[in-house]
Order: sequence, then structure tokens, then C-alpha cells
Amino acid sequence: MLKKVFDPTLQNLLSKSFWRQFSSELSIEQKGDSKQIKISKDENQKIKEKIILEGFLHLKQPGLENPTDQINQTISSIVKMGLPPVFIFVFDQPWLIQRQTSNILKMLLEERFKLLPDFWAWYVSPGESGWKPHRDRPQSLFDDFSPQSLTLWIPLTKALPENSCMYMLPANKDIHYHDQIPPKLKFGFPGNISDIQALPSEPNDVLIWNQRVVHWGSTSNIKHDIGPRISLAFEFQRSDISPFNKPLLEPNRLPTFKERLNLIGKQVIQYTHMYGFKDELVDLAKKLLTL
Repeated sequence: MLKKVFDPTLQNLLSKSFWRQFSSELSIEQKGDSKQIKISKDENQKIKEKIILEGFLHLKQPGLENPTDQINQTISSIVKMGLPPVFIFVFDQPWLIQRQTSNILKMLLEERFKLLPDFWAWYVSPGESGWKPHRDRPQSLFDDFSPQSLTLWIPLTKALPENSCMYMLPANKDIHYHDQIPPKLKFGFPGNISDIQALPSEPNDVLIWNQRVVHWGSTSNIKHDIGPRISLAFEFQRSDISPFNKPLLEPNRLPTFKERLNLIGKQVIQYTHMYGFKDELVDLAKKLLTL
């Protein structure tokens, strides 16, 4: 399928005009403003306490502004063309979305936090699933269990148990959460099934979790009329510790078109083990990494 779409050279991927065919409403390398989500002082304290106690938080309709329909339509077109949905990051709008959460991230991390080169987009069709239960980075907490790094997850469609929503094992219910090095999940689930929390979400909700908390995306039912689950995720870390991955990015700076392609290639290679991408796609990703 990939070869039918692309003569597997970089010519199409390196062309802005090629990507603009996917959407006339999304932009590439244009300046854009990002309105910050407003959080009260009382909410700030509750958020800090919840991240320490349970390891995650779910902000329902906090005021994100983004062209959800256009992004979803473009991701759908990218997937139909035989590419993974992470190529949506060619466009400005996904990068602008994460900037709207800066106030929260500054409060949970620190003023000069960094954006990690670890991001993804999902298009979960009926019968497919999100990622299996895992910890993003088990060794990413300070001694007081405050986070060194965080994951930001934003649903762009409804994310319900029927079409794959996020599930969490709260930190205070995880028997290995306070271990210096939690054992791998293949050695057993670290809690009671009854303690698992489903987090059904609406488009533009905001989910944030520290990178030790156990979480996963459920399997979408074979038959439902909700549509695919489409979502974005970003990862961040404090700037006063060693990088978990390189290159660290400034969250308020839009990467250049070339930088985006390079980073997308990096994501495809990093997450090939999750999807078993075909050799043609991996070869394209390796070429993007050389830009």
C-alpha cells in the first residue's frame, strides 16, 4: 500500500505542498497564538496533591482551543494513505495544542520544563487497541515522589470504554509504586483489578500522568457506532535533570518543517516494536532521521 502512494523516495514527504493536500485549514510553519488554560490557586493545590497521591489527573473540558474536526479529518486521511497518524505532527496545530497546557506543566514540573522528543498520535479502529499496560518511565520520580517527567494525553474524539479509553491503576493502589525500581509488569499486575479506574473522556479533555503510574488504552469493541478513538500524546521533563531522551525541545517554539520530519522519523523508529511497521516505512523513517 505504501508503494502505491509513494514512490518511496523522500520527494513527497519533503514537500509542503504534498502535505497541504491533506488539509487546506491546517498550517505548516505559520505563527499561531496559544491561549493558556486557566487554573485557580485552589485547583493548583488539588492538582499537585492528586499527582502525588494517585499519579494522574483528568481535567474535563478545561478550555482547550483547537480545530478538532480538521485535525481528525487529516489524521483519517493520513491513515488511509498508509502512513501512521504521527505524521499529523507535520502541521502546526498539534504543537500549538500542547502549548495551551504550559501553566499546568510549569506548576507540576518547573518554570523551564522541556518537551521530550517522544510524542504520538492514535487512530484506534473497532477491534484495535491502545498500548498494553505499562509504565512510561519507571525511574522518573524524586525521593518525595514528585515527578521528574509527565505525559500529556489529549483525546480529539470521544474516548469511551466502547472505542478505547484510558485506564489507570492509581499510584496509591499500586503495590510496587514506592519500590526503588518497580518490577516489570510481565511478572504480575501490581494491584487489584477492582482498583482500576476507567477514564472515559470527551474531545479536548486533558489527561496528565507521571511516568511511573501504570496505564493503558483498552481494546475497542468490534461493533460500535462511536467512531475511531483519535488522540495525541506528548512527554515533558524538568530541565534541571539529565535528558531522558534527546534532543530536548523548547515547548513554546514551533519546530521547523525539517525538524518535524526528523522527529517524526525518530518516533516511527522508537515505536516500531509496538506496531511492527513494514520495512518500507522504517526505511523512510531512517531517511527522515538523516535530514
